[in-house]
Amino acid sequence: MEEKQKTASLPGRFLSLALSISFAASSLYANPMYLSSEGNAVPPDALDLGQETQKIMNLVANKNSSVFAIHQKAETDYEFGMPGAAILIRPHLHPYKIEPSLGESPATIEDLIAAAKDRIENNGSQDPNSTVEATLAKIDEMDSHERISYAKLPSNELGVFNKICGGRQTGKKAGMINLHYHLAAISVAVGRPLAACVLFHEAGHASDQNICHESTEDVESYAFHREYDCIKAIYPSGEELLTTYQQINNALESPRAPAILHESMDFLKNIIQVYRTGGDDQKIRALVNKLYNSDGTPSSPGA
Repeated sequence: MEEKQKTASLPGRFLSLALSISFAASSLYANPMYLSSEGNAVPPDALDLGQETQKIMNLVANKNSSVFAIHQKAETDYEFGMPGAAILIRPHLHPYKIEPSLGESPATIEDLIAAAKDRIENNGSQDPNSTVEATLAKIDEMDSHERISYAKLPSNELGVFNKICGGRQTGKKAGMINLHYHLAAISVAVGRPLAACVLFHEAGHASDQNICHESTEDVESYAFHREYDCIKAIYPSGEELLTTYQQINNALESPRAPAILHESMDFLKNIIQVYRTGGDDQKIRALVNKLYNSDGTPSSPGA
């Protein structure tokens, strides 16, 4: 038992040693005394290591740098090798701009729309082929005619578009988007901009002129493309998804975690699946076949 414990601790010792060397070298590099003293010249290797370490520290301090850039820098640019560098910087330690604020209340429909618009505008890096602007226009149109509302939906549906087929309306809900009232609370855990992606999905259905004549795969793929464009416009690099996942996962470790956190995790897992398709049509279609039954009903929570 004792021998196993010693062996298991070796990676930790090497990691500590790597950190000690890095920060010691960084201190040498930053101290003018060592650079100016002729009798105590710093070895070139130490200077190089100090410079590389300073670059890593600058990346970590920059809230706009992605965790992937930091990892790549650490793994590829260290002349002396640092194979354990990728585990030194964990996503939830990086100072990203995270939704939500601690005082945030459950979101109204208007809150979701405004939050999505603000985030998309602030990011300002949309793909020119994105459907985001067209979907936002559809959302604004429907909202102005009071055709978006919260409603009591089945537990495995966060949103639904009540389509009109046959050229006439059949009931008060026809032509409306209904969002599960739990989405208002989920928005507190995952952030309003991300929760708004459900609205983009349903607005995609509302924009689909062939919705009455296509298969479930075609109809849902059309909507998922619009949902993917929304996610990508809100979280361009994707690292905030990882951070949000970590935050919720940590909160779920508490035996007193509210049920809404479990619903939020189900929602987030599906959002991450959509993001991982990269907007590729075949991958989106494969995801649709995974999430939906042949009759068009969702087979997964939060679909």
